[in-house]
Amino acid sequence: MNEATGMLREALIGQKLAAVTFVLDYFQFQFDGSVLTVYTAPKAHLFQEEISNYRDELCALIAKIVTSVEEIPDTAIHIDFGDYGRLTVPLDEDSKRQVEAAMFTPFGKAPWVW
Repeated sequence: MNEATGMLREALIGQKLAAVTFVLDYFQFQFDGSVLTVYTAPKAHLFQEEISNYRDELCALIAKIVTSVEEIPDTAIHIDFGDYGRLTVPLDEDSKRQVEAAMFTPFGKAPWVW
C-alpha cells in the first residue's frame, strides 16, 4: 500500500459522503469533515441501480459509507461504498484540465494534492 492510499483509508473508511458540490469547473465531495476537491471528471459506478443522469449518479452516493479506498499513482483514486457503488477520480495526464487533478483535505490535517 502506498502512502496516499494509507492516508485516504485512515481519513475516509467508515465515513459518510455528506455532500456533492458542483462548482463552475470542479467538484467537491464532503465526507464528515474531510473534503475531496476534484478538477477532473469523476465517475460514479452504481452496482444496485441504473441512473442515466451524470449529476444524479454522483448524488446517489450521498449518505453512503466508504468501505475501501485505493490510489493508483498517475491513474485514479477509487472510493468504494460497499455493495452500492464506486467513485473514481481520474489522475492521468489526459484527464487533467489544469496542473492538479485533485486535492484532499483531511479533517484537521494538511491537504494532499495530485
